[in-house]
Amino acid sequence: NSQFATTDVPMAFMVMLSLTFCVQLVRTGNWHNYLLAGLAAGLAVSTKYNAAPVCVSLVVAHSLRSYPDLIDWRLILGIGAAVVGFAAGTPFAFVEFDTFWSDITFELEHYAVGHAGNEGKDTWWWIIRVLVIGEALLLPWGVLGMLVSSVKRRSESLPLSVFFLLYYGLMARQIVRFSRNLVVLIPVLAVLSAGFIRFVLRRTHAFESAKFIRVGVAVVIAGSLMFPFTNVIKRDLLLSQKDVRTIAAEWITSHISPEVRIAGESYTPSLSPEVYDIKYFNRAIEHEPTWYEKQGFDYLMLSSGMYERFYLQAEKYSHEVVEYNRFFNNFEKVIKFSGPMMGSPQGEIVILRVR
Repeated sequence: NSQFATTDVPMAFMVMLSLTFCVQLVRTGNWHNYLLAGLAAGLAVSTKYNAAPVCVSLVVAHSLRSYPDLIDWRLILGIGAAVVGFAAGTPFAFVEFDTFWSDITFELEHYAVGHAGNEGKDTWWWIIRVLVIGEALLLPWGVLGMLVSSVKRRSESLPLSVFFLLYYGLMARQIVRFSRNLVVLIPVLAVLSAGFIRFVLRRTHAFESAKFIRVGVAVVIAGSLMFPFTNVIKRDLLLSQKDVRTIAAEWITSHISPEVRIAGESYTPSLSPEVYDIKYFNRAIEHEPTWYEKQGFDYLMLSSGMYERFYLQAEKYSHEVVEYNRFFNNFEKVIKFSGPMMGSPQGEIVILRVR
């Protein structure tokens, strides 16, 4: 996700920064930890709005430290710092609040209604599968770590548990599924898992077989990391290869004259507007095939990154499949390129001649 510059990675950093200061304020209660925890929380929400549960973790951390005196000036300082952090990162929200709120509402509806190719039922179970497949034992260990922390009064790891549960609940309610939304859960689970392992080692420290238990734990940890590690290597090897869009772009620049007019949908080669008369659309099927003819386009670029999602669920998206078939049937296929695309092993770029 860092390679694609998604906002989830800096959001995860800001969330962990805030949770770190939440742990510190549980330990010490110093006012500057409230200030820094709130500021980092505001910046996290500013980076990506679904980081909002981290603000609840701040309140939980305060309650663990100050119970039964829950309201004091330090909590107000932390909440105020969160507002300042958010305002510093997203001043637009205050300058054009109506537009900001309208866009927030749109995103909420978008996640609740659907996103072609990235949607489904039982998202709660999908999240669990993705975490288990991608991160091996991190999820079950993390859950055990949450259980251990829940039975310990004033446990400093409770703010992390609260964030995980609230964030998981927020994502589980959605129909739209993007695995990048789960990035922030990985470091949280890692810390909670470490807490569980520490608990096990401390409880078995007096055993005669303590050394063997430590070795066994180390072997299990190393073994569990091998699966996600090999997945990372495989993906990086794919990313190190020339992307199919680059291959298609090189062919276009060497075979198609700059005088022509080209249209492309999402996930097609990025051509220089200084060289080509190029216009991009989200989906080619936004317009009829005859529209492209009337607009004077000579070529149309299609990408499996867009059209494949409809063919994979042809029954659900029968209308979209029919529309794409019209393009494939009405226009001459000049050439098709196949190869890695954005870290996936197989992608396609199809170039059609419009006229």
